[in-house]
Amino acid sequence: METQFNQAGLPDHSNGPTTIGLKADDLVAMDPASADRALPMLVRALASHDDAVAARAEGLLGQHPLFSLKRGAWRPVKKPEPSQQIYFTADQLTETIRALVETSATADVSVRQRLVESFARFEGLDSLMDGSTLALDGSEREYYEQLVMRRTLCQFKRQVTVVLGYGCNKRCSYCFIDALSLQMPRLITLPDFKRVLDWGRRAGVSRVPVTGGEPTLHPEFPAMMSELQSRRLTTCFSTNGCGPRNAFKCLSKDLVETITFHILDDDEYTPEDLERLEQNICSAREKGIPLIFRYVLHTTAAPPWQRYLDLAARHHPSMLSCSPAFPGPHRQDMSRDVHALIHSKNNLLILIRTAISLGIRPLVAKPVPLCMFSQEELLNVLATATFTNVCDISQNEYTNNTLVNPDLSLYPCMALPLTGASLATMPSLDDFGALARRAVVPLQQRPMLPECEKCQLYHLRLCQAACLSFVTPATGDGALAS
Repeated sequence: METQFNQAGLPDHSNGPTTIGLKADDLVAMDPASADRALPMLVRALASHDDAVAARAEGLLGQHPLFSLKRGAWRPVKKPEPSQQIYFTADQLTETIRALVETSATADVSVRQRLVESFARFEGLDSLMDGSTLALDGSEREYYEQLVMRRTLCQFKRQVTVVLGYGCNKRCSYCFIDALSLQMPRLITLPDFKRVLDWGRRAGVSRVPVTGGEPTLHPEFPAMMSELQSRRLTTCFSTNGCGPRNAFKCLSKDLVETITFHILDDDEYTPEDLERLEQNICSAREKGIPLIFRYVLHTTAAPPWQRYLDLAARHHPSMLSCSPAFPGPHRQDMSRDVHALIHSKNNLLILIRTAISLGIRPLVAKPVPLCMFSQEELLNVLATATFTNVCDISQNEYTNNTLVNPDLSLYPCMALPLTGASLATMPSLDDFGALARRAVVPLQQRPMLPECEKCQLYHLRLCQAACLSFVTPATGDGALAS
């Protein structure tokens, strides 16, 4: 039976299920880059008794933008056309959810087992529906939830980020850390650092990123790295690269997962800075530590980033990262609002093209509203770059991004100060996660822009438009109430 589509671009079920008589050859000719209107049909095809049909449908779903926006892994087979639909309509989503429920309800036991594994494999299905609404028996639902949990744990490590101190040897115009350094001028002590590690270990933490300010300026940075290594914990950190050489000499590939070198504007460096930056990059490279070079776009004009590009060409980092500047809750830069981010698009596209020409994977980091791109631009960006446009603070029950300040107070992240939480008041990481969840969930439910209310990508939580700090309640001290 040939599949028919109605005027809304959806499969027409008036003559029965669309998978009756469907053959693998019917799906072979379908271009993954134009499979949008066939999304419900592909979901139903998963329940086919023809293994070849089900396998082909699953392959097409795996390349569909709905299931790849979060991981930036979509690879269109052909050059996409601007007319292709990637902003899902409400009718399309309603029909897809209906297809999910109906296929789980009508399939036999063996097919339902395959459906469970397929549904759990695609992250986007979690945004469409709760697994409990699928027509599964108790053991099947439990199996589904275990598979989803396993997938999530493979993607995200539970971690505790430690602020060694908010002091920095640079003062970037767009950074709000200088305001935090006035509120918390002290450095974390080595005994308190050990206390944080022990607190995290009890919660199953395997990675402890360190941050600042400039983390390598802490006088006991080498000793802290030694403490991490002795506990078999890994770390990662971001640095301007102008810190002391001994901070980089104490590092090893087994200890440090990545180092992100935050490259400044061309005129921000002294000759001494440039010498240290070059030495520290070379030291990390010689140790085999993966490097990321990052630049923050703070102007819509041609960026003063020639040194950033030259360093990338010479040292070839594993990723070339770029993101627009945005105001944090402690430093409101009224010259920039969320809409101003859209004007950074051309520079972002230049960075992507430059990275590709150098053979380096581009990383486009939030805050980047997807509506800033045309449909054709977005398809190409998703095909070539890693795109982190949604806050991952909710991963692992709101314990993935836990941040410990030098005074041992706890925040969900640096941009979301949370009053009343500290290492002394939170017996475990899970206790803090519950507190953070109550504070953060309302923020995640607020649109960043008025346009978000009409966008299905926002309602599917595939796009957040910007950082959650934009919707932080304007309380007296700029902090979230607990």
